[in-house]
Amino acid sequence: MTLQPLIATAGIFPSQGGGAGSAAFIGQIATFAGNFAPLGWEPADGRLLPITSNAALFSILGTTYGGNGITTFALPDLQGRVAVGADGAHPLGLTFGEESTALTAPQLPPHDHTLPGGGVTGSTGGGQPVNNDQPSLAVTYLIAVTGIFPGHGSGADFDP
Repeated sequence: MTLQPLIATAGIFPSQGGGAGSAAFIGQIATFAGNFAPLGWEPADGRLLPITSNAALFSILGTTYGGNGITTFALPDLQGRVAVGADGAHPLGLTFGEESTALTAPQLPPHDHTLPGGGVTGSTGGGQPVNNDQPSLAVTYLIAVTGIFPGHGSGADFDP
C-alpha cells in the first residue's frame, strides 16, 4: 500500500518531560506493539467509518481507501502489508505486490546443462509458488482519528 511519508521538523515530540507528546495529527499512521488501539486511534485495517462522526478524518482521506463517499469512508488496510512512499508510479492508496509468485522459464537466468558422453537431460520442477516475504515482524498499524488537524504549513503540497 502506498502512503506519503512525512517527517516532523517541529512540534511536541519529544515533550519537555522526555516522553512522547500526546497529540497526533489526524490521519497520522503509527506502528504499535500492543494488540489494542489506544484512545483516539483505530487499527489501520480497512474498516468503514461513518462520515458524519469522522468529518475531519474524511476531509483528509476521502474515499482513497474505499467507502461510498456519501455515508462511509474506509481506513487504510495495512494488515499483512508494508507501507511504501507514494510516487508517480505508486499513487496514494494503491495496493500492489504478491506474497508469492510462480516463476516461469523466461524468468530464469539463461543457462546450459551439459552431460559428458551425450546423455540426455530431463525436465524438473513442480511449478510451486516461491515465497516472496522479506524478513518481517508483525506489529499493529494504527491511524489517528482524533488530534490536531494537519495544516498545510508552508503551503507546499506534493503531487507524487
